[in-house]
Amino acid sequence: MSLSNAAMSKLSVPHLARILETIKPLNAFVSLCNEEDIEKSWQESQKRIEQGRPLSALDGMTLAVKDNFCMRGLPTTCASNMLR
Repeated sequence: MSLSNAAMSKLSVPHLARILETIKPLNAFVSLCNEEDIEKSWQESQKRIEQGRPLSALDGMTLAVKDNFCMRGLPTTCASNMLR
């Protein structure tokens, strides 16, 4: 599946807004990337996609990842205060 740049940009922001609206009462997300980092990452993805060099089929897509996976630049706490 291939999405246009405009379509991909419309996928990230609405999801982030929805997460921010519901995060406190649901306690569903331990942490979020800040908006500037998300925008920077998305722009880098777009450059790779335009050059025909995406990292994967998911490059540029918004994802939620459990915090028991180690990811560069993100906390890995396994939802435990001990690991914060």
